Amino acid sequence: MSEVKKRKIYSSSSVNVDYGLIEQLNQIISLFVPKGENTTTANDNINPLLISFIESRNLPKILSIWSYYSSTNDFHNLIDISIKLSKITFQIDQIKSYLSIPIKQLINEFYKQILNNSQYMKIIYRALNNMKPSITIANIRILINMIKFDPLIIGQEFLNGFDLTLNVLPKLLIPKKYELETEANSLSANESFQSSTIRSNFIRFWFELCSNVSFIHRQDLLLNHRKILNNIWKYLSIDSIELIEFIIDFIDLKIFQELNFKRSIKCKILNENFIYKISILFTKFSNSTNTSKSKFITFIDKLAIDSKYGLSFPNDKLWEKDSNIGVIIEINNKQFKIANKLLYTLVTSLKPNESNDQLQYIIRVLTHNQELIAPYMNWIVQHGGGYHDPSLTSWWITYTLLYSQILQIPPSTGNNSNTTKFDSKLISENIILAPLGKTVLINGLTIIKKPLIIQLTFQLILYILKKLESFLKIVNVKQDLIDLVFTQLPDLNSIIQVINSPTLLGQQSQQYKIIKLTALTIIEKYESLLPSVETTTTTTSNNNMVQKLVSMGISTFTENVDNNLTNYDLILFDLYMKINNNIDSGQDFKWWNKLTNNSNSFFTVLIKFIITTQTIHNNSNSNNSQVIIVKFINY
Repeated sequence: MSEVKKRKIYSSSSVNVDYGLIEQLNQIISLFVPKGENTTTANDNINPLLISFIESRNLPKILSIWSYYSSTNDFHNLIDISIKLSKITFQIDQIKSYLSIPIKQLINEFYKQILNNSQYMKIIYRALNNMKPSITIANIRILINMIKFDPLIIGQEFLNGFDLTLNVLPKLLIPKKYELETEANSLSANESFQSSTIRSNFIRFWFELCSNVSFIHRQDLLLNHRKILNNIWKYLSIDSIELIEFIIDFIDLKIFQELNFKRSIKCKILNENFIYKISILFTKFSNSTNTSKSKFITFIDKLAIDSKYGLSFPNDKLWEKDSNIGVIIEINNKQFKIANKLLYTLVTSLKPNESNDQLQYIIRVLTHNQELIAPYMNWIVQHGGGYHDPSLTSWWITYTLLYSQILQIPPSTGNNSNTTKFDSKLISENIILAPLGKTVLINGLTIIKKPLIIQLTFQLILYILKKLESFLKIVNVKQDLIDLVFTQLPDLNSIIQVINSPTLLGQQSQQYKIIKLTALTIIEKYESLLPSVETTTTTTSNNNMVQKLVSMGISTFTENVDNNLTNYDLILFDLYMKINNNIDSGQDFKWWNKLTNNSNSFFTVLIKFIITTQTIHNNSNSNNSQVIIVKFINY
């Protein structure tokens, strides 16, 4: 009775089926120690049984049973024997390093027999066309195990014997409706469920095949079977983290690090269909472990930043006129020539307002590919939200952060020399970003009188001026560049009006102090970058307003000189001195002059200030006041 229970009951008996052989298979498989869906570990009892089975030349006998069930349409037993074959071939691959050469030869002959026999290949084709997980997955795994066992021999036999033009192959990558529903209901798809899908198994098969053939065949597989690759990229968002990491490893090892692949080949493989999915993957990996997230970030950095292994084409004529590098793109009624069109697609597909990871990635990409800054900014104007009109919203705050960090990117010098013909218009697009501009910046200072918006707008102006200063150190079109930038900046009048507005006067809160300090720093840079080379009504008016502002600041300082002035007061005073030095027209800092509402000269006021600060033992202020004296003497 016990013997009856051990024996599997089959749907029908036939003289063409060796049930004893099937029982041997069952015995061998029962000793496998499964670890997950695909992984088993051999123990001491497996190898002798399995090796004995192979040495007895029983492997080819399984094929006759396999063929019989297929020819008789015994679908139930065909599935059963296919699963057994997948498990046996997997175990063979696991122990291949321990097999003797004669055993390996027998296994290779077994695999060749499958690949070179049209009858057996029809069984596999039929299983693939069936598109039912039970039969299709088992046969896909058989193919994976065959290829991995001996890539040099079986890999080539596979390329010769398998019909890669089958219409069903791209369809195997299209997820079933229930798979899409499962993903929709869960941000992190169950790993065991994912490993049991036709799509996940076929992806592993395809990339195992590509990994285990020569680079020439790999290039052919990846470029000449576009439907397969495009369907892999198309539904990447539903794949498990584990499967995506497998794909990332393949891309890194077999595409990025393949020295025989030119950068143009890599761009054709990792085309726009793949690039568009990176933004979605950011969301997916945000819910993963830190290790997985770090692996993903490292991968995408290599993709867009590493010019040796990744997709980034270096551009050593970055700011030059009539550069012959790159292709022309038109955006926002402007034309730009870029060498990295695929990376342009990448940055425009990202969503900085969705996560800080995406925002910081954009900054890293633009830092290493600065040719993309101007077209990307114009893309934002046309497609990504328009001009940066002020509003106290999370969207505005996020994009203010984005523009601030872009403006802080140090300009790349490339291979420029003193004879280089720089394109001042192009450079100005990298300083005055397209979503910003005179109207936007003025509105930020005047329309919504919120301290946060005013301060952030001032910071943008300050970053623009600092970026201009950085470019002036490396280009030879200084005056043209200054003129182009300042036509897009608010006039001094707009900035001074903010400082003199009733909401700021007399305020001692920290936020207003910061606003005033930032505004004075901007005025100082305006005056240093825009010397009055010619006198006009506008420049005279501006100088008068600035001089009045400086005089008021000095007056406030001298009125409080006998009190305990703060470091903040000293910083403001230092800025007033710098501004006065730039306009070079005021009398307030002439050491012999008496100051407004004060019977003492400016020099006497400073001496009194030093004595006062030393008397109250405020070492910090005393030291700072001495610094002010030194600066005054230098001025």
